[in-house]
Amino acid sequence: MELPLKLAFASAPTRDPPPSTGLRPPTTLPARWVRELTHFNLRETGDPVIAGVGIDIESVERFRRMRREVFELMARRVLTEREREYCFAKADPYPCVAARFCAKEAFAKALGIEHPASVPFRDVEVLGKPPKLVARGVAAELLAKLGVDRVHVSLSHTRDYAAAVVVLERSR
Repeated sequence: MELPLKLAFASAPTRDPPPSTGLRPPTTLPARWVRELTHFNLRETGDPVIAGVGIDIESVERFRRMRREVFELMARRVLTEREREYCFAKADPYPCVAARFCAKEAFAKALGIEHPASVPFRDVEVLGKPPKLVARGVAAELLAKLGVDRVHVSLSHTRDYAAAVVVLERSR
């Protein structure tokens, strides 16, 4: 048996379904097969392994309520120059800034960092469409220490909320 196998699971009722559904009663696999199918070590496969996942959501209104000078100061502390140029070129920069803030928080969570401030915000940059997360400085050092090969980021925002998900992947 070659591993890993792609397995598909489906739920089935515990009793025989009515004939009209066309479903068959569930089949029970021998215990030996279940052990062989489910007990393998991903490190032995060479396939990518998820090293961390982080998610963050923020109210865009929280950013809108800041006085303009406070908002701009926060943006200078949190965003890189290129991120600021991108966001402030928009008619409504608040969702864009909030989404990038979420990405930086989600990145810290994916690393398992208890205090996100230990990774300088500007060491993490989100650019492009689709967005790409670039790590520098302390952030890049932490990724290397964890053996992370790829970083995936997804941003989403509406007028009211911004969210980001970061997935860290390693191949060893």
